[in-house]
Amino acid sequence: MERLIGNTNRTRLFLVFLGAFLFLPFLGHVHLFDWDEINFAEAAREMLVTGDYGSIQIDYRPFWEKPPLFLWMQALSMKTIGVGEYAARLPNALCGILTLLLVFDIGRRHLHAHFGVLWSLCFAGSLLPHLYFKSGIIDPWFNFFIFLGVYLFYRYDSQPIRKLSWLLLSGTAIGLAVLTKGPVAALVYGAVIIVVVGLRRCKPFFPVGHLLLLPLSIALLGGLWFAIEYLAGRGHIVQEFIEYQIRLFSTRDAGHGGPFYYHFVVLLFGCFPASAFALPVLSGHTKPTETQRGLHRYMLALFWVVLILFSVVETKIIHYSSLCYFPLTYAAAYYLFRLTQGNSKIPSAVKITLLGTGLFLGVALTLLPLVGRNALELIESGVIKDVFAVHNLYAPVHWPWFTFAPGLIILIITLLWFVQQRLKYRNAAGLLILGLPAWFLTLSFLVPRIEGYTQNSVIAFYKSLQGQNVYVNTHNFKSYADLFYTAKRPEQSVSITKLLAQDQQWPVYIVLKITGTEEFEAQYPDFNRKLDLNG
Repeated sequence: MERLIGNTNRTRLFLVFLGAFLFLPFLGHVHLFDWDEINFAEAAREMLVTGDYGSIQIDYRPFWEKPPLFLWMQALSMKTIGVGEYAARLPNALCGILTLLLVFDIGRRHLHAHFGVLWSLCFAGSLLPHLYFKSGIIDPWFNFFIFLGVYLFYRYDSQPIRKLSWLLLSGTAIGLAVLTKGPVAALVYGAVIIVVVGLRRCKPFFPVGHLLLLPLSIALLGGLWFAIEYLAGRGHIVQEFIEYQIRLFSTRDAGHGGPFYYHFVVLLFGCFPASAFALPVLSGHTKPTETQRGLHRYMLALFWVVLILFSVVETKIIHYSSLCYFPLTYAAAYYLFRLTQGNSKIPSAVKITLLGTGLFLGVALTLLPLVGRNALELIESGVIKDVFAVHNLYAPVHWPWFTFAPGLIILIITLLWFVQQRLKYRNAAGLLILGLPAWFLTLSFLVPRIEGYTQNSVIAFYKSLQGQNVYVNTHNFKSYADLFYTAKRPEQSVSITKLLAQDQQWPVYIVLKITGTEEFEAQYPDFNRKLDLNG
């Protein structure tokens, strides 16, 4: 390892191969998940169908929830290797490789190459960060650009003579983030700067000219698409986009709500094992040296700004706090680095958190195949009262013996760590980095089987209708799967209201939950039940 860390280019090459090994295989192994994977992939697919890359559409109607940058990445991927799950997820896998390289280089530059490697491993070796780079959601690139913008601003702020080039590069990165997901990027970025400057009581302050150029650099790129839409006579799209962003902050949009502590719990369990190691740093108990204080302050500000902001926001979705992965894994790597230098002792809070979260996740992932293998017995026991859930569990999902491996690996690693701690083996914390195989196997073995219960049957039905002259839509629930997996054409885009009220030239298929079939059949007797697709 020392030989590897001693050669920067060799370390970078190692991280590229590690990222490629972890993030590139099996991207097309599981169908895209409804909603947050399929909706973006569908918008990208419709760009290819219509040839219109300037305006965003879903079901060939204007879609105003997101700007187009990530969709362009997906469209390019689909154009290159074909429409499908692999192409939809490939941009995030590449983002994962770039992220490992970025955090290594930042860590190497500002502390030590060993710290940079630890940061990369903490990122790749934690559950949700690992998972997100194998997904088709928008957040990995959005977070990458925001983090890059914050770091570049730190580089600008940390120089005795502030170079405008660092500031403009920072603004450009935030502009790309705005173009990826929206102006919340500028909000988070501005809040982090205000917190850092406030903590040092505005000393030293920034040149006024630079302060004026920063928002201009953000708006020049971030506002470009919005300006084009407005000038093209589609100002209503911009207005709808703004109103949608406000709804996300002020209401539980799309039914996604939760308590204030929602994201605290998500990060604690979702970022295991890094979350436990990060506790002493995030709580302020582990102090940085004088030379490390600048970057340290920006990382802590980024973490707490994002966590508090999205804890206050009414809409609670698991990936809203995903920007915290950068500073959280920084804090974990910093603590581990200090531990390897012999400058720190493991507090009881860290030991308890590691043991508790590790055992909980290990037991949960071990029980999952056990429940799957005994699904029929569970149904017959009458414990599950939800009719829809019962029909989901009737899906023919096979759980072989090796599906127990992910949970058992986590349990073994956690218990090994505990035993080694009792023997006072200083580097025992490094055992948890070996959790990488557990997350890799979780995605390979468990996620496809979970998908087998939730949506596989209906997606197989949609795929069977590809290329046919039919109409397909859903009733009383929102879904994008019918659009993407039937490869819907523009002439097949007919609203559910018209499909139910008027005769059509092609056969009509309506998909609804099992709980609504009797009411639907009573209201629309001309429709015949065709299939029961596990709920």
